[in-house]
Order: sequence, then structure tokens, then C-alpha cells
Amino acid sequence: MAESAIDLTEINEGKRKLEVSMHAAQAADRAKSYFLAVGPQQEPDVPAGAFAGVAGVGEI
Repeated sequence: MAESAIDLTEINEGKRKLEVSMHAAQAADRAKSYFLAVGPQQEPDVPAGAFAGVAGVGEI
């Protein structure tokens, strides 16, 4: 008689990771939907030069 032992640990771990990923994706989708529904309320109070400084534009 041939024994067929299946280690369910890897299968259960894979299911758990998939479930965690699915919840994260759903949360991101809800956040995106909320942002698109509400939209930005005002322009950011950041001068354009600040973006250039963070991006390293103009550095030699």
C-alpha cells in the first residue's frame, strides 16, 4: 500500500498569504475610490521648487 502524505502546512500558509494580500488590495481599492469620490480639496501648499529639491533636479 502506497502512502500519500500531504503536508498541509505549505498549503495553509499559501492560503493565509493570499488572504492577507486580498485584504490589502481591497483596502487600497477602497482608499482609491474614496479619494476619487472626494477628490483633493485644495492645492498643496508646497512650492514647486521644493519638488525639484527633493528630486535632485539641478544637482551636478
